[in-house]
Amino acid sequence: MENLFYHSDNLQPFNPVPVFIQNSDNEERGDLIHYPSKGWSANISEVFEIDEYGTIRNQSQIPAFLFGDEKKEMRNPPVFKVNFPEAGQFKLKISNISENGFLRISLDKQTVLEAALPLGPGEGPWETSTYNEDWDIYQGTYNKVYSVDIPAGEHIIKVENTGTDWMMVEYYSFSGCRNANLADLTVQGFHHKDDTYLWIRNTAYFWKSVLEHGYPQVVKSSFMNLPDISNGEYSIEFWDTYSGTVSSMKTVNVSSNNLKLDLPPVSKDAAIKILKVN
Repeated sequence: MENLFYHSDNLQPFNPVPVFIQNSDNEERGDLIHYPSKGWSANISEVFEIDEYGTIRNQSQIPAFLFGDEKKEMRNPPVFKVNFPEAGQFKLKISNISENGFLRISLDKQTVLEAALPLGPGEGPWETSTYNEDWDIYQGTYNKVYSVDIPAGEHIIKVENTGTDWMMVEYYSFSGCRNANLADLTVQGFHHKDDTYLWIRNTAYFWKSVLEHGYPQVVKSSFMNLPDISNGEYSIEFWDTYSGTVSSMKTVNVSSNNLKLDLPPVSKDAAIKILKVN
């Protein structure tokens, strides 16, 4: 097998950009809801800054797992820097827990919420609780939403588990922190020299949301502006991620180092190759 590691030297991260709805001029604000996709691994990033649109540049690093005292080597509680245009709420939903959890939320370095999330035999505050003989601990589910009131203005919100093992966050929510002109799409990708490779996901296409609410609405008529693209001619390929085939292609010319990219309808997700024509 060929060693591909050295190829990564030329890969540059793609900073997420907002995806807008075509011909939309809505001054209202909506709730920013983020379903974390980072799984079982040490939390590398700590600070997550939410911009004026509701975009988080390092959003792929927002942890789903909040590790406790028994996994200190993996702990790095997330800190959100966010501007609330008006007074609102920060919410998160705790789904699964291993052993005893303890949720602490701080606002501007002051503790504003503490909640013990124990597990044990029989009935309790939990939804389910099962004894794991292999680890000699209880594991279970809460599926409970915790919220704190946030005044208008810029704030720092820290979320941590000071309990024993780990707890899992289904979503983080910031009321009124999302531009209503944004499409419900999340973008990730990378650059390689003059080429760009993107993965676009319908934000509501999340396994638990699909299980509980069905498939999300198709996102139509959206676009994004890609900055720092070298001028020239590009071939753009839109890929169906389920069939592994190209669904459509087009050629565009870039000037002023900016590419306005009109997106096809997205029901679940899609991949895009933006390749410079030599």
